[in-house]
Amino acid sequence: MEDVELRRIDYKYVRNEVFSLLNLHKRFLYSISTLILNPGKGIRCFIQKDRKKMMKPIMFLALASLFFLIIVFLTGAKYSFLKFEGFSISNREYETGELANFLNSNIVYLNLLFVLFSSIWSKIIFRNSKYNIFEIVVSFCYIFGEALFIISIPLAIIKLLDIHIDAMLLWIPYFIYLLYGLESFFADEGNRLVNAMKVLAVYAFGFITYLMFMILYTIINT
Repeated sequence: MEDVELRRIDYKYVRNEVFSLLNLHKRFLYSISTLILNPGKGIRCFIQKDRKKMMKPIMFLALASLFFLIIVFLTGAKYSFLKFEGFSISNREYETGELANFLNSNIVYLNLLFVLFSSIWSKIIFRNSKYNIFEIVVSFCYIFGEALFIISIPLAIIKLLDIHIDAMLLWIPYFIYLLYGLESFFADEGNRLVNAMKVLAVYAFGFITYLMFMILYTIINT
């Protein structure tokens, strides 16, 4: 039996394998641009019509989280997502530093946790929505992933060009996109102004649920 000549493993081979694994060559830039221009339409298209153009939602969120961490490492920037260090009840002090630090250092898990809480509240607040809980989770994976890209790119620019600006200002477009992205997803259902108010409620209750989870977890494990 004649041996088949294998392609040499070099930079181009490794690059093509990585790109093929993550579908960067076909789906990455398409997903980024679609989620900027019209996130609601793009996500609804993925759910209802065509799932070949965009990256898979959890892969997209994981890649965005990795990209953000790489930018933070290269630029030496500091960040804090939903950091919750401790609380007191009846004059007793509780510290949540270990869990909070783990989640803050592993933002994929933090985002997935917040995606879960927010998705549950979305299903409750948008109770007449035609989307089920799993489809809502998909929307949040895309929205949170895109929001990370939105904050990562300008962070890299201001650090590389040594632009003097308060990095906290970068969180403004991050939060604006979270609101815009979810409202855009539900734009085909009901009044958009009412939907915007509901979206604010979703994130508010999602954050409160996260705090309650941290408090309960800390009390049980103390």
